Amino acid sequence: MGARILVVDDSPTIRKVVASILTSKSYDAVTAEDGQDALIKIKSGVEFDLILLDFVMPRMNGYQFCRELRAHPERLIRNVHQAFHALLELREAAVV
Repeated sequence: MGARILVVDDSPTIRKVVASILTSKSYDAVTAEDGQDALIKIKSGVEFDLILLDFVMPRMNGYQFCRELRAHPERLIRNVHQAFHALLELREAAVV
């Protein structure tokens, strides 16, 4: 399995479509419905190579999530190389 990617969006449709594209490209897609849900998944100890984040969400929006993540650098993404390739493949899938 490829990189583990956290998809954070309050729209179930967006989460499903993005996760489906990522899974078809052999990535491990994990979804969260908002910033709070994403933080719970991160705090549980699961490590992610990339986070795709919506900024307009209820409870905790994307800006609040980023502030919280920056306050805890140990939770930041570690593998920039895998994250970059995941983004390129997601872009290619969206263009096709």
